[in-house]
Amino acid sequence: MKKSRLDFLMERLNAESYFSRFTIRKKDSSLVFKEGNVQSFVMLQHVNNWGELWIQPFYCKRYDIVHKWYEKISFKRLSDLRYFFTIGFVEPKLKGFWFEFDEEKIYSNDFYQDFRDTIIDSMENLIVKRFPTLQDIYDYKVAPVLEGRGEFPDAGDDWMFENAAMTKIVAPENYQKVISLIKGKADYLVNSPHRVSELNVKRYINRLDEIFKYLDSIDLEASKYPPLPATLIHNEINVSKDRFGAYDSYLPLNSDNK
Repeated sequence: MKKSRLDFLMERLNAESYFSRFTIRKKDSSLVFKEGNVQSFVMLQHVNNWGELWIQPFYCKRYDIVHKWYEKISFKRLSDLRYFFTIGFVEPKLKGFWFEFDEEKIYSNDFYQDFRDTIIDSMENLIVKRFPTLQDIYDYKVAPVLEGRGEFPDAGDDWMFENAAMTKIVAPENYQKVISLIKGKADYLVNSPHRVSELNVKRYINRLDEIFKYLDSIDLEASKYPPLPATLIHNEINVSKDRFGAYDSYLPLNSDNK
């Protein structure tokens, strides 16, 4: 059976020395390096568009400790939550946002080498060197909000739980203030008369006190989770049309137009 163009490119990348410790994860078209409970990966978001393969690389890092505690609380599917990331960036160097591979370019060494070099350079500079620790991600995402020079996202819901957990781990002295800021932003997103209510956040708004009380009881670094209160357990699936949710934790949509 002939390999798809995407499989061909992923296997070719995986054979490069830089990616020798990475494995291919087909579910989200990623090359993943896992070290303990930390994953660094490049996701090849893609569209098969009338004979051409369009690829938009997305560079990510995930700390399981930040995400796993709220899996049973979230309205999203567990199979999706396991692929969410703590920090992520779209490839910044592409003018048209996509690498476009037609039948000729897919086998062109020159085009492939530019594709490979771009991915390796961006992975190094956007993720590996810039965010070697969870503290670095906290400094990028949470510290600016505390200092009044940044804001939490205007969409999605995962940012509430991820930023709370990150603060509890790396800056516990700021935890209560961050929780207060999260609740304030959530209230604004749901109840402000100047905007459409954020439906993802609205699902949790009346339970945030209980959710954060549960977070307070967890030893995150030891992965010790006490029993979840019955009032926080549910089986509803998130059916929001906003697949992408918060920018910092979406599972990309790959598609085929044939």
